[in-house]
Amino acid sequence: MKVKDQHTLSELRRLCRQHRHARVRIRLTAVLMAKQGLPATDIGKSLDYCHRAVQQWIRRYNEEGVDGLADRPRSGRPRKLSPQQEQSLVRHLEHMKKSDSKCGGQKICEYIKREFGVKYTLDGIYKLLHRLGLNRKRSQRCPT
Repeated sequence: MKVKDQHTLSELRRLCRQHRHARVRIRLTAVLMAKQGLPATDIGKSLDYCHRAVQQWIRRYNEEGVDGLADRPRSGRPRKLSPQQEQSLVRHLEHMKKSDSKCGGQKICEYIKREFGVKYTLDGIYKLLHRLGLNRKRSQRCPT
């Protein structure tokens, strides 16, 4: 593996010791070891990573420098409600605070199913309410 001469060995050692993110420190260590001539399989074994991951880190370092070793965004699971639907729900729940009817998560599940055609579990509703900054307590006003 060829490592571009972006940093000297001593600079890489310093970066390995001082970088604030542990994952980047491990990747910098892999770059340092590759620069010293070790093959990806040996680097992977010593760091307890797959040799393909090591190869990918070296490629990213060669293309982007130290910044290329940072974690990349991960997509995660898509949300069930669009941002517009979430804001509509928030507005509706805030509007319902003025009414006297109270309800829990099950009523909110039913409302979302009726209004948006999306099915939620109670646990999912509580996580949604938390993410939206809404109270999950039973004092939450009920959408009607």
